[in-house]
Amino acid sequence: MWTVIVLNVAYLRAVESRLLVDVVAEQGARITAVARDGPFCARVPHMRRWTLTDVVAHLGGVHRWAAGIVSARAMSTGHRRGTATGPELIDWFEDGLAQLVAVLAAADFSASCPNFSPGSDKTIGFWARRQAHETLVHRWDAEAAAGQITAVDSILATDGIDEVLTVFRRTRRSQPLPGSVVLTTTDTRRSWRVNPAPAPGRVEICSAESGVPGAVAAAVAAPAESLLLALWGRIPIDGGEFHVTGRREVATTFLPGPGPATER
Repeated sequence: MWTVIVLNVAYLRAVESRLLVDVVAEQGARITAVARDGPFCARVPHMRRWTLTDVVAHLGGVHRWAAGIVSARAMSTGHRRGTATGPELIDWFEDGLAQLVAVLAAADFSASCPNFSPGSDKTIGFWARRQAHETLVHRWDAEAAAGQITAVDSILATDGIDEVLTVFRRTRRSQPLPGSVVLTTTDTRRSWRVNPAPAPGRVEICSAESGVPGAVAAAVAAPAESLLLALWGRIPIDGGEFHVTGRREVATTFLPGPGPATER
């Protein structure tokens, strides 16, 4: 399992950024190993329409899409999932993974590069971080399908929470929130506050220690891995690892658990 000791264990941005390339490579290799064990038809339990084949086909397309953007320093229109099946699909996935790792390993992470997230850092470093967490979450999906789930490193999961909040939830529309929610990792001791934004259906993300005025409607505390998976809709927050205080309905509005939106 990938581990690293840093002064600020909450953020991989405090670590040598190139470790993110290793994360992509290691998580991708785990997906390959799980897929080779199969079966390809194994259902992803929290994604009703997906099988192990879908996970591999989707992520292989994402890897090629991201590698193309970094190589060209220009955005492209969406990714194309793989169409092969069986062992040929795994070979195709491995080729795309190798391509992405090679492109990122050779890149200057501070170099300018566009991305899809308004207000996010427009550098190649964004893509290294994005693909590390993309591959991590889909590794968990593949393992869930095969019944071979392994732990997510708490440091990596904590950075993943920050990434999903600031890259995705901050910019997403149509997520009405009736009150502020505080999210806390019980193992790495990091907290974020999610507030309803002035624009309808939008939220604002800040540190829970930032001193933003106003009452907190709900608080959710859990290990970093569990909180990350809940934010991505992989698990509900009704498990024993979650401690919810305040108005539970507000917490579940922001963290509704598995559903159609999980299939991405």
